[in-house]
Amino acid sequence: MEKKKAIIIGGGLGGMSAALSLKNKGYDVELFEKNSKLGGKLNVLKKEGFSFDLGPSILTLPHIFEKLFTDAGKSMEDYFKIKEPDIQWRCFFEDGERIDLVNDMGKIKCSGNILSDSDIADLKEFMAYSKKLYEQVESGYFNKAVDTFRQALRVYGLWNSIFKFDFFSTMHEGVSRRIKNRHLVKVMDFFVKYVGSSPYEAPAVLNMIPYAQFYHGLWYVEGGMYNLAVGLRKLMEETGAGINLNTEIKELVIENNRATKVLTSAGKEIRGDIFVSNMEVIPAYQELTRESNSFLRKYDKFEPACSGLTLHLGTNKK
Repeated sequence: MEKKKAIIIGGGLGGMSAALSLKNKGYDVELFEKNSKLGGKLNVLKKEGFSFDLGPSILTLPHIFEKLFTDAGKSMEDYFKIKEPDIQWRCFFEDGERIDLVNDMGKIKCSGNILSDSDIADLKEFMAYSKKLYEQVESGYFNKAVDTFRQALRVYGLWNSIFKFDFFSTMHEGVSRRIKNRHLVKVMDFFVKYVGSSPYEAPAVLNMIPYAQFYHGLWYVEGGMYNLAVGLRKLMEETGAGINLNTEIKELVIENNRATKVLTSAGKEIRGDIFVSNMEVIPAYQELTRESNSFLRKYDKFEPACSGLTLHLGTNKK
């Protein structure tokens, strides 16, 4: 029986992970990346003896990546090694106070005496709430790809979809309802940084992130975060997943409401059975499937995520 062919558009971490997942399930896989190397937003800059991670600087939920290796009969630690820093985050405040998050919530550190026994009790209550949210999300969103409210209703039912996800609250409301210390509220609100949103607008279900970070840990890839992409590429090569660099996909052709082939910028046509796009959603609809303006207008309500300014500095002293 001939294998079905999967076409992956984009070689970021999502595209590489999809390629490996499909290869592990028996598909013939071809990945196409317009740049000269894989990794997408995960990149590296080497200059004047210094090496800078561009894009992600920390790794969370490493077990999700580890599964790609174990499913292929490999061990992740043979491709790259990860380590836990002593301090997950160091949070500075305008009044001069400081809070250090560590992997053991009971050993959270702060300057002065800004966290009382009552504050620690509040934090434990919040983390119990965060754990419940995480367990709900893991069983559906992570394991069954639940992405819409209609899908959530089918998997969880109406009661659980509304009440077990704190449906009517924002992220900040979920935090401030359980924590009184203003410094601690800001720390928990700041977990929204993972999705580039605002805690005053984002849904309360994102309060599952603190538990995910504390429970699964926060990690750094030894030698630089880009080694994660290097390790995934090596695994792709070993499993026989096709890698096509410097190859831009210009169009995903839809025939009879079904994707059938891609066209490269060089004019080559490649047919497939299933297609995965690692591009941002709206640009993919605009540039790949060339949707109508009326179709695209329904995405106008989604504001772009906020950006940040990062300085990469190499120094000759600490």
